[in-house]
Amino acid sequence: MSLKEILYKDNDIIMIEENEINSLLSLQLAFNYILKEAQAFYKMENTETVFSIEISSLIKFCGSNKKDHNSMIINTLRKLLTTEIKVVNGKYLTVFTFLSQYEIKEKKIYLECPSTVRERLRKSNYYTALNFDLLNLFKSKYSLKIYEIVKRYNFSTPKISIDKFQKITGYPNSYKNNDIT
Repeated sequence: MSLKEILYKDNDIIMIEENEINSLLSLQLAFNYILKEAQAFYKMENTETVFSIEISSLIKFCGSNKKDHNSMIINTLRKLLTTEIKVVNGKYLTVFTFLSQYEIKEKKIYLECPSTVRERLRKSNYYTALNFDLLNLFKSKYSLKIYEIVKRYNFSTPKISIDKFQKITGYPNSYKNNDIT
């Protein structure tokens, strides 16, 4: 597997409680795609903060059909710009959004992440390596989140309370807990 096929996702981000970003599979996929592109850009240590992605590449990765991809892109970028990500780790709380701005021009999206995100992406000591090519093969937001959690714990069974697991994955109360265990 080449390095291009791996997404190094911050362990804190994997374990955040459900928010609007992981409310839909398409949002999770777009988030992961943009995260991978942002990570590659910000690791180059250049002084620029705005990077670009091809609209067609994002659409292809997310599996959007031609009828709704324009609205999917706008809605996704809006969610990434406005959804708070709350990381609670031991004694500290960090709250940020994933994007600070975006601009759509012709066939590209120009994006900028806030400084908190840029610094997290430059550090590489608390990440889980995810097979990027597998991420868009999952058919539900729950299975994608479970894959990330399992990889986070190196395929060992994590010890998480059902309540915490429900908060992280966002599965509804209508699911029976015995279906989840």
